[in-house]
Amino acid sequence: MDYYRSVLIRIEYISGLGVKGENSGIFPLRGRRPEEVAFDFLRQLRKELYKLEMFRVTLEDTEDITDKVRQLDVIPTDNLPF
Repeated sequence: MDYYRSVLIRIEYISGLGVKGENSGIFPLRGRRPEEVAFDFLRQLRKELYKLEMFRVTLEDTEDITDKVRQLDVIPTDNLPF
């Protein structure tokens, strides 16, 4: 039944202009972990806002999942042959 569960995710951030803000929404998990859903939400916000820097991600307004989302937000190293 977890497949159809929806969660509330709140992302607090600082924009490139130094303005603090927050954005939240209710998202279906669809078999994914909550931090993966939050990371997708963060990527969408980064498309809309200039130099967004997150400083807190909460799940259901009780659980802080900031560190789990930061682990997903890693730039992979280039293993190109040239």
